[in-house]
Amino acid sequence: MHDQLRDLGRDIIQWEHCELGKRSRLWLQDEALDVLTNEKANLEGKFEQRLSSLRWLHWRGCPRNLCAGNLDLKKLVILDLSWSKVNEKWNGWREIKKAEKLKVLNLTGCVDLIRTPDLSYYNCLEKLILERCIRLVEIGSSVKSLERLVSLNLRSCIELNKLPEELGSLISLEEILIDGTAVQEIPASIGHLQKLRTFSACNCLSLIQLPDSISHVKSLIFFALNGTKITELPLSEELEVLQHLSINHCRSILKLPMSLGSLASLIKLDLSSTGIVELPNTVNKLDLLEVLKIDFTFVRELPGAIWKLKRLEELHASGCRSLAGEIPTDIEKLSRLKVLRLGYSQICGLPDSISRLANMQTLDLLHCDKLHGVLELPSTLISLSVSSKLMDTIPDISNLVKLGELFLADGSQELVLPDQGQVEAKGHTNLELGSFSELKILQLSLLKIQLLPVGLDLLCKLTKLSLCCIHLKELPWLPLGLFTLSLH
Repeated sequence: MHDQLRDLGRDIIQWEHCELGKRSRLWLQDEALDVLTNEKANLEGKFEQRLSSLRWLHWRGCPRNLCAGNLDLKKLVILDLSWSKVNEKWNGWREIKKAEKLKVLNLTGCVDLIRTPDLSYYNCLEKLILERCIRLVEIGSSVKSLERLVSLNLRSCIELNKLPEELGSLISLEEILIDGTAVQEIPASIGHLQKLRTFSACNCLSLIQLPDSISHVKSLIFFALNGTKITELPLSEELEVLQHLSINHCRSILKLPMSLGSLASLIKLDLSSTGIVELPNTVNKLDLLEVLKIDFTFVRELPGAIWKLKRLEELHASGCRSLAGEIPTDIEKLSRLKVLRLGYSQICGLPDSISRLANMQTLDLLHCDKLHGVLELPSTLISLSVSSKLMDTIPDISNLVKLGELFLADGSQELVLPDQGQVEAKGHTNLELGSFSELKILQLSLLKIQLLPVGLDLLCKLTKLSLCCIHLKELPWLPLGLFTLSLH
């Protein structure tokens, strides 16, 4: 009966007028958009009761001058004016302020917007999106009236260099996104936002400091400051639920505070491309830490505190040119470790105990040029990359039957090629590939050999093969399923 009544009602409305724009109701999205954007309709004239049930208005490319009046928008919940010509003086705001139930205002890409419009009418607003408003320079003080605002998105507002002190009045705010802005400092009032869960300020190249008050936001879960110019990181034990902390490419940070160890809920810590030379010993208190990234830092050694991180699953230390010495046998204590990346470091040895890491899936030892050799490896490996100028023997990988990706080099990657005597002495490799039924990607840089490993044609899942074998005499049979072949 309900469907029949609905269809009857629609039939009645269709008989109202042959022009869509003059009907009292529209229920098909395409027809509604046609009415709103059609050059003939263009929301001109009086609209008493015509839009009284409208919940969602998406009007991309809205013009500078709105020629409509008496819009009934009392039930409007979502207003999307992204990539429009509106600015803070747009005459349409007098109609929009009637939308007392408005919860989402999307002004993405409104490049004419210099300042935010008067927001004091939108007491129910929960989400304000100003992303890519590239000429926006000011968030007006009326923002303080948005006590129900949950999300504030200012990403890529490249001219915005200041946040209002009234930010602290937004007591419901859970998310602040200012990535890619010119903001220079964060108002101390941010400490009042005790519901704030996400603060992201990546690539704010002018941001030089953070207020201490941000370290007292107990609700903070996600904290990202990648690429900023801050020199100090304010942390405290009050950040008791913080799970993700990233200061990637904060090159002015040279030292981490001891309070880092007080972040009891931390799961992911990214310190890559910072200026740090060591980790504080308090890192051993991060009992829930699963991912630690220190790539391209100046860390000289992996502190003993790391081996106490029982839940650690990923350790990234690629490009640490100062990282030297041997990895201690204590690494076997990291029983959950899945990913170990040490490429382009100066480490010279791995312990036999690494073979007992039963969950290890990825091992990257690419260009570890001080490494003399690799002994037994975990049989669970799925991805393996090994190369060193000092390594003359290909490691025994016969037990790695789960391998999906393999990169091997024989230590002759330098620009000076081996002489003919070395080539003739080596001749071939004892590596056999036939048992690696899961292998999908294979890269070999074996400059001292003339014959490739046997069993290459048996790799039925191999899709990519890259060979750098200058003295190779002949190319063997290749797998039928091969998609990409690179020869150097």
